[in-house]
Amino acid sequence: MENSVNYYQEKLDNHELTGYLFKFIKIPKMHNSVFMLSTILTFSLAEAIFPSNFLFLFIGALLCWEHYNVMHMRTDILGNCVMEETLLKDSFIENGIDPNFPDDPMYVTPSDRAYIFKSSVAGRKKYKVFTQIKNGYVHLIVIAISSVCIYGITSLICN
Repeated sequence: MENSVNYYQEKLDNHELTGYLFKFIKIPKMHNSVFMLSTILTFSLAEAIFPSNFLFLFIGALLCWEHYNVMHMRTDILGNCVMEETLLKDSFIENGIDPNFPDDPMYVTPSDRAYIFKSSVAGRKKYKVFTQIKNGYVHLIVIAISSVCIYGITSLICN
């Protein structure tokens, strides 16, 4: 099972929808909270040093929100892949060899994993912006509060 999870995580890291923010910024390997705090701290320092009417804070919050959405999508796709592979293994155990495919091996092959990954990516739920906000409003509130607090602290230190 560990081998399959590593395979799917590697595929997710290299896929355009799940491995990049805004489809061109490579996602760093860190937890969502660490990414949020480091991004907000960096952009708060930039805002305190180069005042720009909260433009830097808005960009930092936007990056945090995109990271949250991509990581949520990655978690859903990984869960679907692992579930489908487990169901395939269970069907091998319960049903045995399919008479239509007598040469099919009784284990999950790399081509099976590639198909499972493609079907999970293609079958993912595509949420509209307002649905994303409704589902992740707590994270938005945390981003806003931490942005204001960290900006306040960094502006006091820098000034």
